[in-house]
Amino acid sequence: MNSVFVVILGLVLVACQQPTLIGDSIKQGSTTSGTTFSETPTPSPSVGNAQENKADISTPVQSTPVSLDPVSASQPVVVSGASLICILNINKTTMCSAQDAKSKPFHFKPTRAFVATDAKMSWKPVSFANSINPSTWIIKVDPQVSQYSFAVTMMDDASEYLFNWVLSKNNSTLNLIKESSFEFPRVDPVFVETTSIISQSSHSPWLSSIINPVAPCVPLIQLQSSLISTAFLGSSGSQWVELTSPCALGLGMQRNRVVVSQSFQGITGHSYQITFDYRNSPGDSTVHAMKVTFGNDTIFSKATPEVLWTRYNQIVTPKVAPNIIIFLSQSNDENRATAIDNIIVSDLGILSPPSAP
Repeated sequence: MNSVFVVILGLVLVACQQPTLIGDSIKQGSTTSGTTFSETPTPSPSVGNAQENKADISTPVQSTPVSLDPVSASQPVVVSGASLICILNINKTTMCSAQDAKSKPFHFKPTRAFVATDAKMSWKPVSFANSINPSTWIIKVDPQVSQYSFAVTMMDDASEYLFNWVLSKNNSTLNLIKESSFEFPRVDPVFVETTSIISQSSHSPWLSSIINPVAPCVPLIQLQSSLISTAFLGSSGSQWVELTSPCALGLGMQRNRVVVSQSFQGITGHSYQITFDYRNSPGDSTVHAMKVTFGNDTIFSKATPEVLWTRYNQIVTPKVAPNIIIFLSQSNDENRATAIDNIIVSDLGILSPPSAP
């Protein structure tokens, strides 16, 4: 068992490869710069109206068996093409769900679960409290552990495993992004035309630029609010951003595709957990697309047909210290675009290999 503890996170560092982005699709199992722990789009647990954003975890899909050669069969091997998402419950238990690359439930049969909290990544076994279905489980987490951010690993009898990092709300200061849920400035429903934009002079940490301009406009960031679009809610709070730029303080017809970015100071060698929520333009039948870069690396580039708020979660270790995150509209329509909200970049420090407890 000790050998399992010693190698598990080291294999996470080398075995979980960052996906290669090909056009609007993501190819699993290819290597780009940096190290990727997990790349996970999943229905966001923080949602808009209940009917529209109800996550579907009732339709399981069959997982693809992972082949192990006889030499490495006794060592932990990450499950390719699947991810683990864990959410801390109010009662200090943790619910974890396995999903495939299309956000569908992924069959997995874990028999062991471990958590680690300290900088040395010392893994300790925890017990299962319940199994909701073949892709969702609840584990018991010590109340002292649940006050902090912690890592979770689930492993089956074949030593195949899934990994996730759970960020505690008590560690919200880890977020390098300011105004991450676009709640300021506030949209005034009476004066929508003058309050629903972020300009370069608004002292916002978010900056914008226009790509392939259709109209001669200054770059503005379009805020949306549930106070106006009452049929939809933000994934965190009541406001979100759509990646289209109006030409003036009003909501006129002329618009441009926009790039929204925020700078920060990253550190070489550190790992970062990146999460954001996205969905197609609310109420729009046209499917739009978006590209996201983190430092020098493209971490997301695809069509966004989702009609629910969907959470993207990825842990990366860039080769070069990252200093910016960029959201770029790839829509063919200047008037509508992908919506984004709840953007978090957490510095996890140096994730060293675990030692036996």
